[in-house]
Amino acid sequence: MAADAFRRQVETLRACGYAFCRPEEYHTGGGGRRVLLTFDGGSDDTARHAFPWLAQQRIPALVFIAPGDIRAGRVFAGRQPMTTTMVRELARTGWLTFGCSGERRVHLADFPTTVQEHDLRSAQQAVAELTDLPCVWFCPPYDECTAELAAVAQRIFRATFMTPAARRPLPAGAAVIARRAVTGGTGTLGFLRRLTVLEPWWQHRVRDAWQ
Repeated sequence: MAADAFRRQVETLRACGYAFCRPEEYHTGGGGRRVLLTFDGGSDDTARHAFPWLAQQRIPALVFIAPGDIRAGRVFAGRQPMTTTMVRELARTGWLTFGCSGERRVHLADFPTTVQEHDLRSAQQAVAELTDLPCVWFCPPYDECTAELAAVAQRIFRATFMTPAARRPLPAGAAVIARRAVTGGTGTLGFLRRLTVLEPWWQHRVRDAWQ
């Protein structure tokens, strides 16, 4: 997705009276017309084309990264990850909050709970060291989250963000926050991974406005 298309989408939401909130503001609840932006993966092109503009516009966002992949420069789906320097600089802006998706992008739900816990605690510490801030938000890799993984994450993080689907319902009894996907894709820049809003009915209204 081209940078101007992404900016138009964000500006459409703001023009319609929505306020962009931080993850802790959403987690604590409350009324109002609010939007939470979340991004998966932390790719290099996202860091170069989306995040600086968001910070300039004073729009907060939540970014889920796999610190092991970033340190190793591991390419995922043809996309180069951002560097550790990029993560540090973006965290210093105060507008981007970094959560994690585990140490690396693997099918974490397939592993024993002891391995899951070790991986998540390692990732949490690594993100905290990169950003000099606590890492308290989790999004499972590939949106795969069993009840066991959700329970492990609940012991470590404030909340887990997931995009529900018929084949992967939200685990019951855990601190899981549903994400409502409005758009995502890999266009010419390929930087927009996920734009989420807090009210499902808004998806259709915004989609019509973008056309």
